[in-house]
Amino acid sequence: MLKFFRKLSIRYKLVLILYMIIVPMSFGLGSYVYNISYRNAYDTTERANKEIVTQVSQAISFVGRDIDEMSIYIAKNNLVFETLSLPAAVRSHDALERWRAEIAMRLFINEIMAAKDSITSISIYGNNNIGPFRETNDSSIPVESLDKVCKTAVFDEADARKGGPVWSYEDVDAQSLFESAGSPKLISSRVIRDNSANAVIGFLSVAVNESYIRGICQSALDGGFFRFFDQNGRQLFTVGDPLEGDTLSSMELIPDMGWKVEYCVSTLALSQQLDAIQRGIVVLLCAIGIGLLPIIVLVSRSLFQPLQTVIKGMKRAQQGDFDVQVTLKQQDEIGAVGEGFNSMVKDIKTLIETTYELRLREQEAEFSALQAQINPHFLYNTLDSIFWKAQRAGQLEIADMTYALSRIFRLTLNKGQGLTTVSAEKEMILYYFELQKNRFKDRLEYSVDIQDEILPCIVPKLILQPFVENAILHGFQDLDRPGRLKVSGHREGDRLCFVVEDNGAGLNAETAKKLERGESPGYGVRNVAERLRLQYKNEHVFRVEHNLPQGVRIYMEISVSKQTDELGGGGPDVGRTENG
Repeated sequence: MLKFFRKLSIRYKLVLILYMIIVPMSFGLGSYVYNISYRNAYDTTERANKEIVTQVSQAISFVGRDIDEMSIYIAKNNLVFETLSLPAAVRSHDALERWRAEIAMRLFINEIMAAKDSITSISIYGNNNIGPFRETNDSSIPVESLDKVCKTAVFDEADARKGGPVWSYEDVDAQSLFESAGSPKLISSRVIRDNSANAVIGFLSVAVNESYIRGICQSALDGGFFRFFDQNGRQLFTVGDPLEGDTLSSMELIPDMGWKVEYCVSTLALSQQLDAIQRGIVVLLCAIGIGLLPIIVLVSRSLFQPLQTVIKGMKRAQQGDFDVQVTLKQQDEIGAVGEGFNSMVKDIKTLIETTYELRLREQEAEFSALQAQINPHFLYNTLDSIFWKAQRAGQLEIADMTYALSRIFRLTLNKGQGLTTVSAEKEMILYYFELQKNRFKDRLEYSVDIQDEILPCIVPKLILQPFVENAILHGFQDLDRPGRLKVSGHREGDRLCFVVEDNGAGLNAETAKKLERGESPGYGVRNVAERLRLQYKNEHVFRVEHNLPQGVRIYMEISVSKQTDELGGGGPDVGRTENG
């Protein structure tokens, strides 16, 4: 495929490249539009569901609040309280009073049920053998005694709430508060308490038929269905026909009941709407792609026809006709190419004529370079002569200094190589310390602690000596105490770590940061920072730790590289006696 593309003319390459750019961009734009449309459609459906479920939740909450208020009214009513507070023992003189109380209670309950069409059952149980008072307007049958009620979980929860309401649900098969529910019911229950005696004197339940709640939900159904859950997350009942496939749902809390209602709709209609949007986007993209083809072809032809003229002129120049000139009317980049070609052809003759002269100058430069290579050998020979003369004169200190200088010079040149070994760097530092010790005497103390295992490793040359020299020349210059220098090196995994630290004059934070960035005014330190960056591509650590008013710590960390056969040596050694 790549070979075929290379053989195409620039004109057709441009057409292909433009299509390779336009097509992905178009599909990207189409995907973006589709995603926006999907999000909008999804959000619209979700908002509509939220409004429906909120409306139903508020309506049911209103019913629940109304039932709870009616339940409070009944529990606090004087007639109910006095009736449930009558003595349990039946005596002859109060039997008539008990009978009148029962009649009054039943009339009271019937009046409430007549006033509230949402209520289908009211049951009041006392623990004084009066009642129970059970009134229903359907075929349901509440349980017959308080003893059975006390055995239910509803009673336990109501008792724990100290008179607060408890909502429960019973279907036709339930046998909790009803022997036979007749039809599913939503029940608000509470215990009736005598606060002065801190005792439960009765139990009250008010029931609403599920059909009443269904009527509220049916008016809000819009192709979906409702699900109701109690405070424990157990599904109680549904309103509407459950849907197959994926659904989109919204859930809302019914505050006054503690239940939750969920409204679910099918995603089928949403999917159909999105499919129509997707088809429209695909058709639009195809139309754009087909419509752009002739436009791109015409534009490419107008652009590349002048280039053909330039190509013909180039072929004539290849055949040796350097008098050829091309004429183009364009004043754009292609016109500039034509002018450049004409200028190039004119200059070729001049270049040919000057080639010979340039070659002569290159030979002169090569000769000068060969001469420059002789200078190191001259310096070695001179140092060798000084060394042997000092030996013969008994000036062993001068001989040692000459030898040290020769070794430093040899290790610095390193046969022109930019890399060396840790062993060579250590040797150079020791000889440098030897020279400086002769100058500073007791004012200089030093130690070199480099592990033997890293001596064969490869490092850029001269990465330690510039920092040693910088510490001696600048850190110890005005020091009123002996200067101490420590150079150490060790290995951590696949990394080499070097530290150069002194007790000389300290640095401020700004100067330390400049040294780390390679902005040192001194050439040596700046050169080391730059070479580390080039050699290790910023995969190294170079840190200057300042400690005013005294002391600087240079920390370097680089990757491990083993010695190669090409490294080592730098020139002939100056001779040295055993006592040197």
